[in-house]
Amino acid sequence: CALPILNNIKKYGVEPIVALNAFIHDTPSETACVKQWAKDNQVRIALTEVWEKGGEGGIELANQVFDVMQEPQNFKHLYELKQPLEAKIETIVKEIYGGSKVNFSSKAQKQLKQFKENGWDEYPICMAKTQYSFSDDQTLLGAPNEFEIKI
Repeated sequence: CALPILNNIKKYGVEPIVALNAFIHDTPSETACVKQWAKDNQVRIALTEVWEKGGEGGIELANQVFDVMQEPQNFKHLYELKQPLEAKIETIVKEIYGGSKVNFSSKAQKQLKQFKENGWDEYPICMAKTQYSFSDDQTLLGAPNEFEIKI
């Protein structure tokens, strides 16, 4: 279920839009089911058919994004930009990934020290992990909880 992802987006103070990537083999009942799910969960949804129709197939999504951008925005970071890098990383691991702890390797600690020395510690950070899991373990599929991440 996409609810953990949508809840994560909402933590940033922005409204999510579900892009329903439609294919020609999708049945009308499948599409209706997903649209009903979005309605029941009060989430915007846009049908996209870009793979089949090119740019024309993305107009509904573009219009939805445009509409949201016309509304007042309440974007916020999960953390204060002046927090230490380690604290920012721990916040992301706990608030977004559902982890319980971050274990920093000596290499990571050295790199974080260099980032601080270069004055890069007050910028927002971007983290990457496996696409298969919110954890750093690609065999721990989906959205597990209470795991430790190694950096």
